[in-house]
Amino acid sequence: MFYLGDNVRKIRQQQGLTNEEFAEEINISSAQLSKIENNRQHLTLELVLQICLKVNDFSLYLAWKGELESYVLNVTTKVS
Repeated sequence: MFYLGDNVRKIRQQQGLTNEEFAEEINISSAQLSKIENNRQHLTLELVLQICLKVNDFSLYLAWKGELESYVLNVTTKVS
């Protein structure tokens, strides 16, 4: 789970949706979306994919995947 709130905000704004409208589209509360956009809540893979499918844009998934790969590499490097 990683913080990609700026990416989520940009996607929402590109869709021309308010916080409340986008939250409803992806089945979360507007308060939760606000926390995500302000990097106070992690994004799960499930939510990333839900957003990507709603807007038909998988750039958020690619960013999330890149963060995950970087994290795993850092952890494995520290362990070995």
